[in-house]
Order: sequence, then structure tokens, then C-alpha cells
Amino acid sequence: MKLLTAITIFSSLPNRATSEGEGCGVHDNSMDIPNADGAFHYTIADGVIQVCLEANNHDGWLAVGFSTDGKMISTTDGVNHTTAIGGLPLPDMPTVVKLDLQQKAGYQPFSALQTLTDVSYEVDVDKAILKFTKPLVEDGEVPISENGENTFLYSWGDVGGYHTTYGHLKTSDFVTNDEVEPATNDEVEPATNDEVEPATNDEVEPATNDEVEPATNDEVEPATNDEVDTLPDDSAAGNNAVAGTLAMVFGAAALLL
Repeated sequence: MKLLTAITIFSSLPNRATSEGEGCGVHDNSMDIPNADGAFHYTIADGVIQVCLEANNHDGWLAVGFSTDGKMISTTDGVNHTTAIGGLPLPDMPTVVKLDLQQKAGYQPFSALQTLTDVSYEVDVDKAILKFTKPLVEDGEVPISENGENTFLYSWGDVGGYHTTYGHLKTSDFVTNDEVEPATNDEVEPATNDEVEPATNDEVEPATNDEVEPATNDEVEPATNDEVDTLPDDSAAGNNAVAGTLAMVFGAAALLL
């Protein structure tokens, strides 16, 4: 294999691979690779990692690497960045081999520990698929964390040529199959009669006689004799007037006699 590098991919949004279950089977973690026509799948269990890389409309080599910093070249602390590659045009080669990433150009050396199992490299009319299983921890290589953050390299290119697609992915970029679930009836329920009830007679009542009453005799009373004095008797006044008139008449008659 020739040049294999990794560049930083700025992608904070989770992704789910649309090609899951086609060729790679079902994995715990899957995603469509940003800005590339392919998908990456992996499952970690029982001390190993199972990986499947898909490249659509491709018939050349594919590679998956393991890095401490997202870069291709191994660090100076003695930890080798390694890659599993399938599709190398070399005779008498295994289908998939492991290489140490030690230089930017030229052929990379074979890793001392050829520990890959369940290897497969397939090409059909639609895509190329790379599969392998690798131990999580191997002497002198980048350890793979079962629950923490890992950095994966990916690349593919034409047979005998340089890569045409490359980059790196982190564990936090992936969405696991257990993280996205539709809402259930236990999560979203319609309101019940206990939550929304019409007003009862105890809450809204018409006014009663106790609240609005007509005025009583105790509240409004007619004026009494003590409050309004009565006029003199009309009949007595009339009698006095008549008597006076008769006296005047009889007096006038006596003068005429």
C-alpha cells in the first residue's frame, strides 16, 4: 500500500448508515461517512472489535486503521498506528493483512503480529466491502477502548494507486442502535378525565336567595308619628268655619230687626 493519511472531519452531528444490514450485517455502531460514498460499522464485544467498511461504486483497495490522534503516522512514543487493508494487488497475499503505518509514502511494513481473523474482502457491481476482527489490545499497537473514545482511520483507492478517499472517525461520531427509539405510549399519553374535567356545581353556582334578598320590613319602614307630625283634624276645622259663618248670618239678621 502507498500513501495512507487521515484528515480531520468536522462533524458533530450523529449519523446512521443507510447501508446497515446490506453486506455488513447488523452492528452495534454504524454511520454513513461524511463527504464520502461509504459507511463504517463496528461492534466491540468479548475483547475484540469487528469492523466492516463499505465503499459504494468502488472496486479498488480499502483500509481501516487505528490511531491515537487521527493522523496516519505513528507517534514517537513507541505505539504503532496500524491498518487492516484488503485488495492489495500482490501475489500470494492473504485477503486482508495488517500493516504498520510508519511513513507517508512508499510501502508500509507488515505488522509483526498478523492477528486479524474473520477477514473478508469482496467486490461486486455496487461496492467493495472490507471485514475483519481484531483484538482490542495488542503489544506495541494502539489500544482500542471498549467504552471510551477511539479514533478510526479509513481510506480507499484504485488498485495499485494512492487513496482517493480518506479521513478519520471517532467513537462519539457514531449513533448506536439503542440510542434512537420511537416514542412509546408510556412517554406520550393523551390527557385523561382526571387531568381535564368540566366545572362542577360546587365550582359554579347560580346566586341563591341567601345572596340576593328583597328588602324586608325591618330594612324599609314607613314614617311614624314621631318622625312626621299630622295636620289638625280637617273635620274640626270645618265645623268651626261653619259656626263662624252662622254667627255672622244671625248677627246681620238681628241688626235688620
